[in-house]
Amino acid sequence: LVVDTSGVAWFSRGDQGGGLSRFDWQRRTLHTYRHIAGDPTSLTSDTLMNLAISPNGGSIWVVSGDGTLQHFEAATKKVTPYHQRTHSGIPYSPKLAFVSPDGTLWAAGHSAEGAIVLSHQEEESISFKREILLAEANLNQRFTGLTATADGTLWLGTEEYLIRRTTSGESTTFSLAAAEVGEMRSFQLDERG
Repeated sequence: LVVDTSGVAWFSRGDQGGGLSRFDWQRRTLHTYRHIAGDPTSLTSDTLMNLAISPNGGSIWVVSGDGTLQHFEAATKKVTPYHQRTHSGIPYSPKLAFVSPDGTLWAAGHSAEGAIVLSHQEEESISFKREILLAEANLNQRFTGLTATADGTLWLGTEEYLIRRTTSGESTTFSLAAAEVGEMRSFQLDERG
């Protein structure tokens, strides 16, 4: 669930295949956008795993169950899919997306080298820069969260790790297994980060 700057709630039903839903609280209206066969400007799939909203609220980034990163423009109701499945020649599959307050799009996924987090700052084209690589991470572990604090510190959660990356690029990895806390399923940051 994400809420845009006008107070409209956007959500998906995840792996239940419900498409992208828009709930306007003021008007009490619900509209769902779905995949339309043969329409390249519709969602690539009705199974959506993650949503991220731009700071201005005018667009939403969607990660579908097949690992396609898609850009949904609210004004035109059109989707642009980005089928880039490699970074520096290495295949990867995005699982999470997050847009930080400065407009940077962050995508977390799996690659042949381990868990990977990529960033990009240009709306016109998707050109990612590698930010974090967890070679020791199990390739099959589920990403549980991706967020940033107001100062730009990035947080990534997996089932077994919590990773904090500062704006200077310094990363700290905390093993949840070593702390014997079990698997992390989700996390949120408070206003202090």
